[in-house]
Amino acid sequence: MSFNQAASCFAFAARIPETTSSVIRVFNSDPLSEKLRLSSSVVVLWQRPLVESQPINHGPSAAANPSNPSFLVYELLHRSNFIALVIASNPNSVVIWDCLKGRIVLEYREESRVLGVNWRCDRIIITLLTRVKVYTFSPSPVHLYTFATMTNDYALTSLSPVTSQTTNSVVLAFCGRNTGQVQYCTLTTGTLRPNHQPPSLSIIQAHNNPLRSITVSKSGKYIATASSTGTLIRVFDSATRSVLHEFRRGTENALIYCLKFCWDERFLIVGSDRGTAHIF
Repeated sequence: MSFNQAASCFAFAARIPETTSSVIRVFNSDPLSEKLRLSSSVVVLWQRPLVESQPINHGPSAAANPSNPSFLVYELLHRSNFIALVIASNPNSVVIWDCLKGRIVLEYREESRVLGVNWRCDRIIITLLTRVKVYTFSPSPVHLYTFATMTNDYALTSLSPVTSQTTNSVVLAFCGRNTGQVQYCTLTTGTLRPNHQPPSLSIIQAHNNPLRSITVSKSGKYIATASSTGTLIRVFDSATRSVLHEFRRGTENALIYCLKFCWDERFLIVGSDRGTAHIF
């Protein structure tokens, strides 16, 4: 399941019985109502290269499977008509589907399998196994930055959804280059000057064990993390890198699959494979 930036809409994908295709269903959160259904087989018919970052090299783990058009990644952009998609038949590409036009309008091609996508109205962040890449989201996209990470199997990348009024920027956090580390930076939004410099990275040693979840609050002020043990949740101040809170989810290990701040940043919800949801 995937929510949009303000959690006013959500989407989930389901396999179509007796086929290899899947369908995305998009719902309004409150009141609950279905807004859209999109079949992966329809998207595959439109898929074509529009933006090529580097020559494609399909490795064993990223091999395209033409017979499997199911959705791997699907991300909404606010309440707009755009959905970012990664399909199993072409796992090295992110395609932007325009629901009004009923077709693909952009395609970002990568050198390896795309594991995750985060985006806003003017930026798109693509997470690969050992890199996080930042592009402009525009009719003629431009590659802005590439950040190195350690092996990032869970696509641990989070982007604050609201632009700071004082700095005209958002906070991007992602997996570090060493075990338990978080890297983060501020991304300037809007049009960049021709001589702009890459953002400087800050590093937090969040846990001793490998990270399992990272999330950034709406304003970018807070960064929350969980490790592979799933017993402790830590909240950091992005300005000072200091620990503000340490919450104990439990004493037994758990797989944290959901870690989110509420919109007003007063609460943090944690979901795990223990079948429980904790609110702090």
